[in-house]
This record gives sequence, structure tokens and C-alpha cells, in this order.
Amino acid sequence: MQAKATEDGLVFISAFDDPWIVAGTGTMGLEILRNCTAQHLKRLHAIFVPVGGGGMLAGIASYVKAVNPGIKVYGVEPTGGILPFWSACGSHLV
Repeated sequence: MQAKATEDGLVFISAFDDPWIVAGTGTMGLEILRNCTAQHLKRLHAIFVPVGGGGMLAGIASYVKAVNPGIKVYGVEPTGGILPFWSACGSHLV
């Protein structure tokens, strides 16, 4: 995709590996916590985030952990979604 963008004179912005995209997805963590009542926040111990490329997970986890390090953030994928699993097993993105 990056080569095609360059070929067409466009700017390529990664959906999972761009700091501005990750920062933007952090606002979802803000919204999750903002929509919890004080009573729910006391009991909130984990947030489950779907994983594709990892940008949304990185953003949400970054915000949530900065605000409340005690909340665990888990990346989840469907049974057939093997890409993040293999990426985590290696030293590079697949």
C-alpha cells in the first residue's frame, strides 16, 4: 500500500503504526472510562479490545493505563483471526 501511495503522489498513513492514529484511538479509552459511573469504575478490572493491526488496542491501552494502571487491557480476536497471534510470536509484523 505504501508503494502505491508513493506512486500516486499520496501520503501513506498506517492504520496501526502511526503515532497520531494511536493517539486518536486513545480517545476511545477516554470514552469508555467517561461512560462508566463512579461505582462501575471501582469494579472495572479489565477491558477487552478487538485486535486487527493493533492500533486501536495500543491507543486504548495507552490512555487507560495512564489513567488507571490497575485496569488490565486485553487484545482479543476471533478464532479465525490468526494474524496478530503470529505477529506476537515473531519479532516483526506479519
